[in-house]
Amino acid sequence: MATHQTATILATSKRKMIIKELDQFVAEDKFAKAGKAAEERMAHYLNRAFKNDEKVRVFNGIRLEKDQDAAQIDHLILSQYGIIIVESKSVTSEVYINQHGEWSRKFDGKLRGMPSPVLQAKRQGEFLREFLNDYTELFFRKVLGFQLNFEAMPIDLIVAISDDGIVHRSDEILLEEVHKAERVCDRIHTILEKYRKANSLLGFNFSLNTRETGCQFSEAALS
Repeated sequence: MATHQTATILATSKRKMIIKELDQFVAEDKFAKAGKAAEERMAHYLNRAFKNDEKVRVFNGIRLEKDQDAAQIDHLILSQYGIIIVESKSVTSEVYINQHGEWSRKFDGKLRGMPSPVLQAKRQGEFLREFLNDYTELFFRKVLGFQLNFEAMPIDLIVAISDDGIVHRSDEILLEEVHKAERVCDRIHTILEKYRKANSLLGFNFSLNTRETGCQFSEAALS
């Protein structure tokens, strides 16, 4: 999908709440099959939770391209007040997260290091912000002649672990981003409510000073 076309779809999505379903593909090995199953399960949970929510748009399996670089995002939740990225992670056995936030998983009875899906999701969020800033006029109203951008827009991250996986966390680290897939939608609702309360307390649509308060898309972006 062309870059500008992707941005336009994000900005002008209509009444359908689940904007993009997962693309069809054939998994070639057991790891790819497990990853595909994890994404499908998470997409199912999101569809069930948000298919009738007019204030939320859900995109599954989107690819963004910018300056000869690209990012693949498993699930993107778009609301008036902020954005949530969900990274699906297939865990069929056990994963361990130490006090430094480093991940490892059991494979054939042995622990092996693995890339942190939290850091992966953070990189996706950074890429998404840069990508969207190229198309601010599609999303935001101008305020007093100034074109707002996505620098103040909250982008929260969630790592969705397979429901049958086991997660061992160090007591020395707080990982609000990591949840079993079946609990992710509850976490999304909590984040969206935080956005809404912060915005309503201020009594205006945009904050240029803090990520915590959030800022709203134009009405056209979610209508």
